[in-house]
This record gives sequence, C-alpha cells and structure tokens, in this order.
Amino acid sequence: MSMKKRLRRLTKNPPVWAKRLGRNDVVTASRVGIPRNLSGRPFPHRMNRGDLVRTLDDVRPTLTGTGLTEYSVSEMSDFDVGLLWERGLSLGHNPEYTAHGKSIFIDPYERRTVVVNELDHIWMITARAGNRLRDCVFEAVAMEDEISCSHPFAANDRDGFLTSWVEQHGTGVRLSIIIFIPAVTLEAREDFSAEVERRGLLFAGPFGIGTMPENPPLGGSLMQIWCHSVNEEGTANNLVMMEDFIRYVTALELECRENLSLGSLDIIARMWGILSNRLTADESDTMASLELGLLGAWNGIIDDFEIPNIQKLFYLCLDGHLMSCYTGRKKIDTDIVRANFVKSCVTGESTSG
Repeated sequence: MSMKKRLRRLTKNPPVWAKRLGRNDVVTASRVGIPRNLSGRPFPHRMNRGDLVRTLDDVRPTLTGTGLTEYSVSEMSDFDVGLLWERGLSLGHNPEYTAHGKSIFIDPYERRTVVVNELDHIWMITARAGNRLRDCVFEAVAMEDEISCSHPFAANDRDGFLTSWVEQHGTGVRLSIIIFIPAVTLEAREDFSAEVERRGLLFAGPFGIGTMPENPPLGGSLMQIWCHSVNEEGTANNLVMMEDFIRYVTALELECRENLSLGSLDIIARMWGILSNRLTADESDTMASLELGLLGAWNGIIDDFEIPNIQKLFYLCLDGHLMSCYTGRKKIDTDIVRANFVKSCVTGESTSG
C-alpha cells in the first residue's frame, strides 16, 4: 500500500484511541512525550540534509522493527502534514518540516508514535484514551529502553539527557492530559485557573497558553494540561500531582454539570440554536456549539439531535480544535471543511467539498 493510501486510511477517521465522552467523563486522553537525541550528533536544526537522511536511515530499522509504520514527511503535501499535526502526531505545521530526512513512525492504534528529526532526533509519544496517564508513562519508558539498546542517547552527568530545549535537559518527560470541561467553563472558570496556577501546571485552550475565554459562549471547554520533568524523581512527583489534579478537576466538572445555572442553560440553548440555523462563523464557533450541545444533551435540554451523533461530530473537530491552543496557529483548509461539514449534518443541508 502506498504512503498516500496509508495516510488517507489513518486520517479519515478520528484517532483510534480517542474516547467517546460519556456524561461522567472529564479526561478524554492521556499523553506522554519524551525527547531524545543520538549520541555524537548535532541537533537536527544544525544538520544538513545529508546528516538528517543518515540519521533517519540509522533509526528506521529499529522503529519499523517495533511495529511502527513510517510516514515520510518529504512525500507529504502541507495539507497532509497539517492533518498529522492536528492529530498530535507531528510537532509543528510548518513547511520547513517537509525537508528530506524527517519521518513520523506510527503504530496502527496511534498509541505509540516516534517523530524523527523535527525538534530533536527522536520524540517518543504515547497516548491512551481517558485517564491512563500512568500507563502512558510505563509505555513511553519501555519504548525509550527498546530504542536506546540500538541507539545510545546523548547525555552527561551534569545535565542528564540533552535536548534542543535547554529547559528540558534531564529526563525531558512531558506529562499531559486533555480534559473536557464545558460546565467549568460556564460556572467556575476563575476557580479552575487559580487551581492550575497554584499547582504549577501549564494549560492551554483555543485562546492561547494559560488563557480562558472571557465569555462562555466563545467556547474553550477543551484544555490541555501538562508539566515537564527534569529528573526521575520529578517525573514520579509530577505523575502523583497530575493524578491528584485529575481527581480535583473531575469532581469540579461533575458538580458543575449537575448544578448548571439558568444563565448557563440559556447560553447552551442559544449556541445550539445558532449552529442549527447554520449561523456559526467559523470552526471555533462550530466547535463551541458542539461542546455546549453535548453538555445540553446530557442535561436533556437538547433533544433534537442524538448524543452519539453529537459525539461523532465533536470528534471530527477535536484534533484541529486542540491544536489551536498553540499561539501562532493559523487557520488552515481543514478548519473550513470541518465547520461546513458539521453544520450540514446538524441542519440537514448538503455542502460542497
């Protein structure tokens, strides 16, 4: 099967590991990332094309031998690169990442991914549906051990493992979760933001890093929460802290879902009405309406569209919406396709494209 066909098969559906959110679910995904560089080689941004290709050729047999399939970035269009970026399988949607010597290795379930020659020689990512952060850590460490047997990583006694980002020297482990908090966005935004800051965590939504929407109808119910570790002790402590935070935010969101104010119920009904009448302006508005529509369906105030159908549309928009959390993101063609498709499904109208 050609690379193009494999790519289309991979990207035509939501991620296999994506969890179908139920009324009592808050954490939709858990992810762990580990950056590593090969010993004795300059960082990718200091390599020429020949060095990049040789590095890729060296690690390819090891990665494909673990059951990962290669997707060569040099054979992709910018649109293809953007699709993988939206799914969290690439580190940046940027034309410069289409150079030779850069590939993404992915398992069939998108639970294990290795990005070669982007910011670092190797960026290992593990992902699971729901609250599975501890499992992701174990799987990421196992993958790291497997790769390091054939390819020693750059490290020294003072700094630990060396990465292209100085602040990630050491273990460089990044723990993150994706949470869905529509009720908190409506009812307890300030309490949530203060608690994240108190714990020293980082969070991002569609309004940038560390920001919450000023007005609930603007959306922002999907949040990525993460932290970095510089040593093994820090990773263990961060894992405990993240698990404690998950308990906190789950309890807060479920309490808010059970006690929505009349003002919040009115906002939900109005936003769904805007979407149903095909009046949303762009992908962000469409996603905000889906977020509140799902919350409204759970609470019985939206009954003209079945919950499973809202969930399907929600996941079609999920990846692109999450990626908008990074500052500097530019709207790409898939935004328009998603917005029009969702609106056509809700309204029953056909749409081109």
